Amino acid sequence: DVGHGMPSSPLCSTTAQTMSGVACHHYLWAAQTVERLQA
Repeated sequence: DVGHGMPSSPLCSTTAQTMSGVACHHYLWAAQTVERLQA
């Protein structure tokens, strides 16, 4: 299961099924980066 161990999220669940979790992982990384820049 590619999505195993990833944070539970409706977006991630859908994306993981569609993009094998790659896009989901990138989205989470980008979101965390934006939060750090805005902090």
